[in-house]
Amino acid sequence: MCVIVDVNNLHKLFLNGTPTTSSLKHLKNKLVTGKAKMAFGGKLKDEYLLCRKFVPMLAELKRSGIAQSICDRRIGEIEDNLSPDLLASNDKHILALAIASGARILVTDDDDLKIDFKNTTIISPKGKIYPGKGYEALLQKYCC
Repeated sequence: MCVIVDVNNLHKLFLNGTPTTSSLKHLKNKLVTGKAKMAFGGKLKDEYLLCRKFVPMLAELKRSGIAQSICDRRIGEIEDNLSPDLLASNDKHILALAIASGARILVTDDDDLKIDFKNTTIISPKGKIYPGKGYEALLQKYCC
């Protein structure tokens, strides 16, 4: 498993045509060519399905094996066991998805979620935020 794309970045990566930054262009290329995978499930799947323009793209990514659906029940069980006292964000569903899928790369603009994703008390081994310094090597190490 590789990348989790928070709903707040769907438009940048998939819905506004060609991404405007080189790092997101690189990630989109890796995804559409099957050299990287993305995980989704639980509440994130529900959030994706509310983005009507993304639904056909998600179906194609899933059909081609690029987007991999993780068991909602498993994600829910992990969410239930995450202590709110440990969290800076309100995104237990993203953290639970990372734990359930093994994904350790997150694309998000949520600063509190970034803090949680890199907290090894919550996710171990530590998660990485994309894009970041050395983003090409990051995808190479964790995806390919």
